[in-house]
Amino acid sequence: MKIRADVAQMLRAGHSDRQIARQLGVHRDQVIRARRLLGIPAGPTFPQPKAVEDLFRERVEEVDGGHLKWRGFRNERGTPVLKHRSRGALRNETAYRVAWRLQHDREPEGLVLPGCGYDQCVAPGHVEDRRLRNQVTAAYAAIFGETAA
Repeated sequence: MKIRADVAQMLRAGHSDRQIARQLGVHRDQVIRARRLLGIPAGPTFPQPKAVEDLFRERVEEVDGGHLKWRGFRNERGTPVLKHRSRGALRNETAYRVAWRLQHDREPEGLVLPGCGYDQCVAPGHVEDRRLRNQVTAAYAAIFGETAA
């Protein structure tokens, strides 16, 4: 295979395969083959986005009682929100839902809220989904004969 001089020059200058293909109007596979023939290693790859769990942990602060205080973004109502990429799409979801998944390894049912009494706690073991709240209410009623306040 004959290597175009301009492709070789850009490869040696450190340009990416995509950038070379776009600028010179050649197919990217042609640039990749030229890179291999010239013995030039592939350029740097883009960093992978952080996992949602890592983003969550970067935005919390541990406080007394095992509670976690949210230090990240909040929506207009003050709800803790985590912005992240999932399957290529930008998503906004409450930190409560992320905390729930970290603890239970399943999607929550309905609204997820702190169940510990600490205002806006996002500790994974302290949040409750609808199903858990219903179970707690039923257990309380079975023990005390009335509904929880």
